[in-house]
Amino acid sequence: MTLRTIGRRAFTLVELLTVVVIIGILIGILVPALNAVRRNATDTATKSGIQTIETGISVFQAASKVGGSLPPSRSDATGPKSLTVKNPYQAQGIG
Repeated sequence: MTLRTIGRRAFTLVELLTVVVIIGILIGILVPALNAVRRNATDTATKSGIQTIETGISVFQAASKVGGSLPPSRSDATGPKSLTVKNPYQAQGIG
């Protein structure tokens, strides 16, 4: 192999810079798209949580012995306010 043959197998600086610029452009397009997907996933999870709470309140209201009233707020609740109680309605003897 001669020196000329070895030199022709290497990439030029222009080729390397072109590849780096193309990769940078692709990343610039990809990052906002990923952020939008992440935002949509967070919104979906939040909406699902709200729907679960609404369903739970509806079930409680339908099965309540108190005549279908909504559950009391945390400040109006009677019974222990300890964090060890997993179901505050069970502690009150409601559920």
